[in-house]
Amino acid sequence: MSPMNPSDHLTTIRTAAPGDPAIDWSQPGCMERVIEHRRRRTRVTLDAVPTKPGASLTLYTLRPLTRAEYRYLSRLEPESYAQLEAAAEVAVVQVSEGPVLQEIPARAIVQGPSGAAAVTAATEEGSEILYARLGPTGLRELGALAIARCDLGDAGPFGLPPGTAPARSPQ
Repeated sequence: MSPMNPSDHLTTIRTAAPGDPAIDWSQPGCMERVIEHRRRRTRVTLDAVPTKPGASLTLYTLRPLTRAEYRYLSRLEPESYAQLEAAAEVAVVQVSEGPVLQEIPARAIVQGPSGAAAVTAATEEGSEILYARLGPTGLRELGALAIARCDLGDAGPFGLPPGTAPARSPQ
């Protein structure tokens, strides 16, 4: 399999605790597969995550950050909750669960010199959708992923931000 292109959109799941509710933690090797997906974020590792019968993972599509967006986010305190949550609201463009696809509405938050949007992020409605689906730790995880993709050019591994942990199987 060829390496991912850092200019492509990336589809992934929430792995920060408690993880995606569709994950079947009773399957042997499930934790290892979730950790491998968190580390590599490829389609192959995503497809290897076991799901409960009849359940669908909630998939988040992240677009790559533009240079202007990366600069905007870099002005926020590095690895702060504010920076990571803002990065998720910039990068996550859609959420899907099974056949249901939901586009995240976006708005310009910084205008470029030509009057076009230099930085776009979720509208208030989009922000509420993301918060309801991901929660604070999921927002921080995907925000850190968006920034890491920009920093590393999809070379991974992609670490989790401070204060978050990989999903753990229920005890």
